[in-house]
Amino acid sequence: MWTSGFSYLSVSLQVEMLHSRTGTEVLVIAVRSDLRQHLRPHVFYTSDLFTEYFDLTIGKTANDIAFGLEGYCISGIRGYGLFLTFDNISKF
Repeated sequence: MWTSGFSYLSVSLQVEMLHSRTGTEVLVIAVRSDLRQHLRPHVFYTSDLFTEYFDLTIGKTANDIAFGLEGYCISGIRGYGLFLTFDNISKF
């Protein structure tokens, strides 16, 4: 039986092998796009460079970004006229 956990593990292992072979830094964020899906956001990164970068540039964690992205994907709100900041998202 295929499960989302197995798929995430498979992707994570492939990304780790790529990182080991090439030194490429990789960030994977997977979020649901429908309320009927019951998966939590999944964040995987090959080094702490990503967490340092997000903290230094926007003061948020990769998980904060994943939860905000999930909210945007689920909301169905689209358009260039809408500008959401992470502070605004936390008010919803």
